[in-house]
Amino acid sequence: MSGSGVASLRGQNLNAVIKSVDMSEDMQQKAVDIVVLSLEKHDLEKDMAMFIKKEFDRLYGVTWHCVVGKK
Repeated sequence: MSGSGVASLRGQNLNAVIKSVDMSEDMQQKAVDIVVLSLEKHDLEKDMAMFIKKEFDRLYGVTWHCVVGKK
């Protein structure tokens, strides 16, 4: 399936929309930065979620959960 999924997002100018949050401004910005990095590094949503979770565990301590999906 070429042209679909995450690979088709690369090169686009995307904006993060945070609808509800219980994090400091610094943590929010770090989350956005980590998500962008995960989009650059991974094609599969499960790999992105694992990357984001591991980064948050490393930065802020364990027990973070992450779900990545469409819609």
